[in-house]
Amino acid sequence: MSMSHKNADDCLNTKLRDTATPHLLLHTGNPGADGTANIAKVGASTDISRKAIAFGAPENHPSNTERRVLSSGAISWTGAQIDAGQEITHFSIWSAATAGQPEFISTVSVAKTTGSDGVTIAAGDIEVAIGVFAKPA
Repeated sequence: MSMSHKNADDCLNTKLRDTATPHLLLHTGNPGADGTANIAKVGASTDISRKAIAFGAPENHPSNTERRVLSSGAISWTGAQIDAGQEITHFSIWSAATAGQPEFISTVSVAKTTGSDGVTIAAGDIEVAIGVFAKPA
């Protein structure tokens, strides 16, 4: 069974835009079902901090039957906030800065290795999409 585009928009807005302040977390491997495994590190053994992320309004995906939101600003971890040489393979989006639960978990389309100056994710590079029965015109 597929979701209606209205329901998908409601979910995306509720979880990522209207009342929520979502936070992004980077992973060096499969985050697991609860999103707590393989978190990128700073200082070799300390998990990096989650970063606030903002999203634009839901829109049609240009190439498939999904409704999506894209990140609307850049998100950065400096070299002091994330260790260099880590391959980022997954990300999770959380409902809060420190507590909460993961709302979305995904693999990255192309794994990236962190540099000595940290890592920056450009606006529009984080996409959350929900499959729908039919997109609106």
